[in-house]
Amino acid sequence: MFECIIILISKLGLVSEDFDIIWVTKSIRVTKSILKSIASDQLVDDQKTGTLPAYPLKELSNNDCLSVFTQHSLGEKDFSTHPSLKEIGEKIVKKCNGLPLVAKSLGGLLRGKYDPNDWEDVHNCKIWKLSEEECDIITALRIHLQGTLCNSRLENVKEVSDAKEAQLNSKRNPKDLLLEWNNSTSNIREPETETRVLDLLKPHQSLKKLKIIGYGGTKFPIWLGNSSMSNLVNLRIKDCSMCASLASIGQLPFLKYLFIRRIARVKSVGSEIYGNGCSVPFPSLETLCFQDMQEWEEWIPHGSGKSDEGLADLRELSLVPLIENLQAFSDTKLKK
Repeated sequence: MFECIIILISKLGLVSEDFDIIWVTKSIRVTKSILKSIASDQLVDDQKTGTLPAYPLKELSNNDCLSVFTQHSLGEKDFSTHPSLKEIGEKIVKKCNGLPLVAKSLGGLLRGKYDPNDWEDVHNCKIWKLSEEECDIITALRIHLQGTLCNSRLENVKEVSDAKEAQLNSKRNPKDLLLEWNNSTSNIREPETETRVLDLLKPHQSLKKLKIIGYGGTKFPIWLGNSSMSNLVNLRIKDCSMCASLASIGQLPFLKYLFIRRIARVKSVGSEIYGNGCSVPFPSLETLCFQDMQEWEEWIPHGSGKSDEGLADLRELSLVPLIENLQAFSDTKLKK
């Protein structure tokens, strides 16, 4: 599925003992030298050019690829200490097609994870079925950091059923989630489909940090502001051009950091952000940042008071451009 070449010079006496150089390209035709004047007195006898030619390596054998994978996932040379992971591990390695970068990345992803279900998630991921035109290696490994789940190019999801199959609400390990749509003008956006897709991408309630970027739906899902997201601490939303209002995120009890940027159609922030039955909005919020809100005019205070009873822990406030109605913050004392 992917084409890559690894140029690796390691512990060959050409450079320092612990020096590794890795160069990666998606093209298998590498014709020019990539290293110049590195410890020239130690390089092979090519004093005329002072360069070291690139050596495109063939795919690893299955056994060698398996060794790379187990070293990075288990810190072992084989599955002898974790026999329950052997069968599923070998299936994952088979899908790596002998590519060491893929084996290394997936091994690193699974390092410290000894639950076979986590390994099954990687093996059954639909990303393996995508063509190279639909995703590159970075997107394919978007799942590549511990506790982080990155879903990009969501504008390519045209079937709502695909979003449902992702079953993000059953994945409790990721504490940091990115949901990203590409705003390229070459893409034909479908607001109704994107609204339904985001609604079905509801994450697990253990999520701590959420980023929503480039979303083209017309409204935010109910789950974003209800009790299922009660553990959310950090929320960033930007470049959502079709939404005219925000979700009821004021109800999130542990939300400390809120960053909203370029939600062009929002003119007023008020009751919709507080939700129903919210007595004290934003009880834990420390940082509030609104930027590049072209149409935003006012923040309507919660309840009958002139200022919000919440925001008691607010330490940092950034509003760009500055809105005219700042009653919601008139009595707020920013903590130092």
